Amino acid sequence: MKHNFTCALFDVDGTLVDSSDAHGYAWEKAFKKFGFDVSFEQIKQDIGMGGKEIVTKHLSRKDAKEFGNKISEFEVELFTREFLKGIKPFPYAERLIKHLSKRGVKIILASSTPTELVENYINLLKISKVILGYVSGSDVVRAKPAPDIFEKALSKCSVSKKGTVVIGDSPYDIEAARRAHLPAIAVLSGGFKREEVEGAIHIFSTLKELYEYVDELFIKPKTTR
Repeated sequence: MKHNFTCALFDVDGTLVDSSDAHGYAWEKAFKKFGFDVSFEQIKQDIGMGGKEIVTKHLSRKDAKEFGNKISEFEVELFTREFLKGIKPFPYAERLIKHLSKRGVKIILASSTPTELVENYINLLKISKVILGYVSGSDVVRAKPAPDIFEKALSKCSVSKKGTVVIGDSPYDIEAARRAHLPAIAVLSGGFKREEVEGAIHIFSTLKELYEYVDELFIKPKTTR
């Protein structure tokens, strides 16, 4: 089915940058620092959710209340100190964003990640001049899989829901998009399986595959006479 989307809300971790494993290891160490044994394998399936949501999933209500903020803050600190310098964009990430922008597509980054990391990723991707802005986990009370991030990003785009599409890698992106009444495209770059993102209208293995399918999804570039 051919679409004509004019706005794209992009997830970042696991979608545009190869950071999911690094976050998994940082979360494992953060939990351990405060006396909780939560393995990388357990946490890897949670990447894409907000920090509060990850903590709540693995700890009792009492422990989450006492240690949740400390664990989340330490994860960001540890990730920034030990892992951020090694994070790389996925192939075609920068190229895809700039190509869509050139066609006239409005682009908003919509991530559960805190503001300081999203800003680092924007610099890493070299896309500050071609996106309209971003919404981070710091900007909302409820991160993914709640719809709040995408709803706030949509308001920045000033485009109808019919003309907007979410692009992400995780089931939390797909669920948050569904709850925001937005269509979603999944890219299997973050390590999730195809069956875990089946709610997406299209599923691509890589950003390169998505790039090659752009004509079927987004508005045509403006022509000059």
